[in-house]
Amino acid sequence: MLRIPEFRMLIDAPADCGLAAAPGAYLFGPTHGTFGLGVTRASPADDTAGDLLSLYELMAALGPVGTHGATILNRRDSDVPFIGAIRNPDTAELFLLAPFNHAGLAEPELRRECARLIGYVSFVSPAMESWTSVLSGTVMVGADTYRSTPGAGGYTVEERYTFRTDGIYERVKETQVTVGVGGLSASRTGREREVGSWDVISTDGRPALRLDDADGNRRVLALTRRGPDVLLDGERFVLDRFRS
Repeated sequence: MLRIPEFRMLIDAPADCGLAAAPGAYLFGPTHGTFGLGVTRASPADDTAGDLLSLYELMAALGPVGTHGATILNRRDSDVPFIGAIRNPDTAELFLLAPFNHAGLAEPELRRECARLIGYVSFVSPAMESWTSVLSGTVMVGADTYRSTPGAGGYTVEERYTFRTDGIYERVKETQVTVGVGGLSASRTGREREVGSWDVISTDGRPALRLDDADGNRRVLALTRRGPDVLLDGERFVLDRFRS
């Protein structure tokens, strides 16, 4: 996940894509650098005819790119024959995504590649931002962590997540099973540990927690609240800040 905090923009791109800054703009695309997009705010100089917003709305309705309201605008310019456009749905601010073509790709191929890149672009919604603030720097412990079977010993389960402010998470699940027969008892413990990166995304318009572990596995869990507690896919967790 690439981020442009200044633009409240998210770029949910593959690992082979990168982001660089230039004066007044950002450059986004594959790390080989042979083509990509320049990302910037729309300015009056980009709209000398005064119809950029109307053109965006028309083309976004007729020819959307991806699922986040982006489109491609055709231009009468041999150097830049088209340009991407996307609007933040929460602020109505319009952004332009101009192709760069260091590889000398033919226009049809460049359009295909840029459409793929444009499809990765979205924005941080207020709900996503709120959840990021809620989770960042916290430990969550499963609220129903202890269960036992009367008369036959019992077992405990504790699952906890630690969400660091730098986007790294740790999940630890510990179990202890105790069996008692004829006055004797035996116990067995287990521990699972998982580390990776976390972020809050939007799924079907609703915030969700995305976890990418170090082995390349991905989980997406629905985020909801029940009073002071957090529900991950309906499972209740108690939230606590890091202790110093």
